[in-house]
Amino acid sequence: MKIEALEAIRSGEYSLTAGDSITVPDEIGAHWCEMGWAKDTAGEVPTGERSVTPRMVSLSSSAHAATARV
Repeated sequence: MKIEALEAIRSGEYSLTAGDSITVPDEIGAHWCEMGWAKDTAGEVPTGERSVTPRMVSLSSSAHAATARV
């Protein structure tokens, strides 16, 4: 799939800036389009809406099973 990056994308071995057009595997291109990071130049995969809404992450405490080595 040929895509055009709509913003900077750094994913795995790919490093793109907005406006770059490259060919990527269909699964990767479809995911990037769904996330709103890129658009399918053929217009077959719709571009999702980019969400920039802050998210709350709930962290729970944890204990390590091993003792620290000094």
